[in-house]
Amino acid sequence: MDVYIDQIQDLISSTISKINQTTQSTENHKLIAITIIATVVLTKIYNTLFDKISPLPLSHRIKHTVFTNVRKLPFVGTEIAKQVDKAKADVWGLPTFQLAKENENKTAATYQTEICQKGRSEKDILNDLKVMSGVYDFGGDDGIGSENQKVLFSGSIYSGEKELADMWSKIFKTHCWSNPLHVDMFKSIRKMEAELIRQTINLYNGNKKACGIMTSGGTESIFQACVAYRNKYRKEHGWSGSVPTPELVLPVSAHPAFNKACHYLHVKVVPVDIDPVSKKVSVDAIRSKINSRTMAVVASAPQYPHGVFDPVEEIAGLAESMGVPCHVDCCLGGFLVPFANEAGFTSVPIVDFRLPGVTSISCDPHKYGCTPKGTSVIMFSSNDLRQNSYYAISTWPGGLYSTTTPAGSRPGVNAALAWSTMQYIGKDGYIKRTKAILELAQRLEKIARKAPGLELVGTELQTVCFTSKKFNIYHMLDEMSHRGWELQALQFPPSIHIGLTYAHCLAGESFVDKWTKDIIEVATKLNASGQQPASDGSAALYGTAQTIPDRSIVEDTTKAFWDAYYNTE
Repeated sequence: MDVYIDQIQDLISSTISKINQTTQSTENHKLIAITIIATVVLTKIYNTLFDKISPLPLSHRIKHTVFTNVRKLPFVGTEIAKQVDKAKADVWGLPTFQLAKENENKTAATYQTEICQKGRSEKDILNDLKVMSGVYDFGGDDGIGSENQKVLFSGSIYSGEKELADMWSKIFKTHCWSNPLHVDMFKSIRKMEAELIRQTINLYNGNKKACGIMTSGGTESIFQACVAYRNKYRKEHGWSGSVPTPELVLPVSAHPAFNKACHYLHVKVVPVDIDPVSKKVSVDAIRSKINSRTMAVVASAPQYPHGVFDPVEEIAGLAESMGVPCHVDCCLGGFLVPFANEAGFTSVPIVDFRLPGVTSISCDPHKYGCTPKGTSVIMFSSNDLRQNSYYAISTWPGGLYSTTTPAGSRPGVNAALAWSTMQYIGKDGYIKRTKAILELAQRLEKIARKAPGLELVGTELQTVCFTSKKFNIYHMLDEMSHRGWELQALQFPPSIHIGLTYAHCLAGESFVDKWTKDIIEVATKLNASGQQPASDGSAALYGTAQTIPDRSIVEDTTKAFWDAYYNTE
């Protein structure tokens, strides 16, 4: 041992001696400058190699660092900026942001950027709203789900029934002032929230220990789950900077709300690749990512892009065996999955609290529960876990302050509307709707399989997803768009999907007939012409986006969408 120590000391001494000899004639200010530059460079390299938060693999982090620095070079940066500006201009020019022609209606064709000096009459206001709705939105007096209304969209509107809208308008009148933050004033809202949560827990076979929180949507429910697991991890490991950053293990197909939550909560995302054919994550792949820093694992039931279920039972069992919590994201299938078996679809798997290892579930009544937007439930297996998601402060001069979600004041009318909708539809109604939606999904999938050149991802719930090796699938998206369809573009690999809702069921056979005609005709045309280069529309946008190695450029372009959204010029 002493021999090795002597050798190390000799090596250090000889290195120092060589450095001194090399720098002996160098001026002091140059030595200082070299030292500073070397420190900055080495620190940058260290931060790149040992980034505690970035979900990217090491090779991707190095590539990202190179691109970031290259973009700072004068010539390169200028050229990239020009291309980004061009892409942003294309976004601003999308039909989405084009107003009606002024000769059609002045109200819809111009932005009103100042509050009117004098109050306007109810008649005028309602007339303007009717005109603008006619220009921009789906809907009408006969309901979105009727044969007189176009329902060529994916997801988005889950019912559209006139009867529900009429009932909601009456409920809004009686509860529009309510705010759950002031519990003493609005006791009926508290009761309805508590009942809505418990009813949802019972749908997912939670026991008496299971509990939940009502949120504004799936993103907030997922955020609350991540808050609970982050805080649980910190309570067990500590909050100091020396404690390893908590990690969330999730399939790359999981909803981006998880990535967003981790971004805000200083949690590292550990992405797990999915099978290229089945589009599901494997249990072995999940197992390989779990370690002492894992705060939770995620499984989707089903995932959004392709509508297939991750192996929830196996993932939850693995998580339990390794002492790690497991969150099941059932936001999309929230009010389909619990009723699927009774609707005759026995292949839909169990994904609820009956599975050992499931510690939380997110579920959205405002999707297939057909309630108005702004309603979701995050369920926990225990109150200890739920309390980890609360916020409280006892030192504020304004009094004791505590909330269950990031929002303070909330619209209590959302609870009233959701509670009333669930009462109105009932279990039998949900079973009937589930049966209709899933049968329609199977019909549309069979039709799509007949379209030349299309390859289908087998539907496991309400999504019909397809791609093609014969032609550019984004050209199909554009061609379908020209025929009135609003389908969803997917990437990695390029694909399209449609999420079926009860509004499609209410539209009747005319909807199926149009799907049959359009998808067969468009696929036949594209299949005959073969592969085409991306040219315009979605084909250009997604085709180009997938070839750009620096994803930050793509993200800059997507942010331009929201700049255009808020534009009033």
